[in-house]
Amino acid sequence: SLADVRAAAVTARGLIAGGAVRPLRALVANAGTMSADTRRASADGYELTFAVNHLAHAQLIGDLLASFTAPARIVLIGSNTYQANFWRKLLHVPEAKWADPVELARPAGGDQAPGMEASGVAYSNAKLAILYYAHELQRQAGAGINVSVFEPGWMPGTALGRGAPAALQAMSRALGRMPGVSTPQRSGPLLAAMALDERWANLRDGAFVLKTKLTEVQPVAHDRNRERRLWEATAELLERAGASRTPGTEK
Repeated sequence: SLADVRAAAVTARGLIAGGAVRPLRALVANAGTMSADTRRASADGYELTFAVNHLAHAQLIGDLLASFTAPARIVLIGSNTYQANFWRKLLHVPEAKWADPVELARPAGGDQAPGMEASGVAYSNAKLAILYYAHELQRQAGAGINVSVFEPGWMPGTALGRGAPAALQAMSRALGRMPGVSTPQRSGPLLAAMALDERWANLRDGAFVLKTKLTEVQPVAHDRNRERRLWEATAELLERAGASRTPGTEK
């Protein structure tokens, strides 16, 4: 619910302004889901994966931008699933199929569930949106706010796919016990380092870090026209849901 996100931002701004908490210097946009049924809608009527992974973060970040104390960092959680490679093809992980963001936010229609292929595409689209948003957010953010993206690697066994069939969730948990697979216990400190450690203090422009390595994203993840359109469409979608302002502006 974007209303809940806005309410949380109001509370946070009040705590910051009143000196009840330390200055805001970092924000980690870590909420995520992979809806098993792209017909499912959020409380605001948007496709659930896109609503949680992108729109909720855009709402929160936009509401808090003016409350940061520089130097500050915004870290978004990304994924390479937007681009197919050998292992993703082997595991039948679909790559992104980009469309206008208003279309991506629209739940699927029909009486028959679209299936896991559609679910995977929706997830990959949302992760590509995060990269586009990170690049544009850096252009829109004030001086002293650095934007980066963290990729924890393949991490099965979490609650990301909690809406998936029970058998698929059980298989995911089993894969999560394989040697070398990312786990929350290993990935959490790496994510915290992105927000706190001096090593990453100068990362900006949506720089992409895979676990501990600064990595170049694929060419498709850089597109000024798509980035600009995503920013505009996000503002439209948030306004439709009752937001009182566009991302990055104060009341």
